[in-house]
Amino acid sequence: MKWIGTTAIIGAIALGGCSLEEPETDPLTRLQETRECIECDLSGVDLSGADLSDAKLNRATLTGANLSDANLTGALLDSADLSEANLQNANLSLAALTDANLTVVNATGTNFEGAFLRNANLKQGTFRDANFTGANLNAAQMDDGVLEGANLTGATMPDGSIRD
Repeated sequence: MKWIGTTAIIGAIALGGCSLEEPETDPLTRLQETRECIECDLSGVDLSGADLSDAKLNRATLTGANLSDANLTGALLDSADLSEANLQNANLSLAALTDANLTVVNATGTNFEGAFLRNANLKQGTFRDANFTGANLNAAQMDDGVLEGANLTGATMPDGSIRD
């Protein structure tokens, strides 16, 4: 009889009837608690005014996210998808955005000073009054974007494109 009870318990554990794993934290909570959310989906989230300086968001999906007035100084956003995001007045100085997708973003008044945007896709974005001072835009594409009043002093853009 004792042997049958032990076998039943072992069988239940083997079939997953008993889990010792903690439940997975949702991506937004993980980002807020650890400043890290690599390859996570944060589409449409409201992070306006958030302090995300030095956050690790490589390959994250931030499509349509509200990052207006957010501090993303030194953030790692390589290969992140920020398409259609609101970056108005955000601070992305010294941020790493290699291969990032920033198509159709609103980056009016955004600070990209010293940011690394190598091979980034910034097509159809609004960068009115944005600051790209000293930014690396090597091979970046800014076709059909709005750059009225943008500061590109000292920015490097070999092999990049800006077409109307």
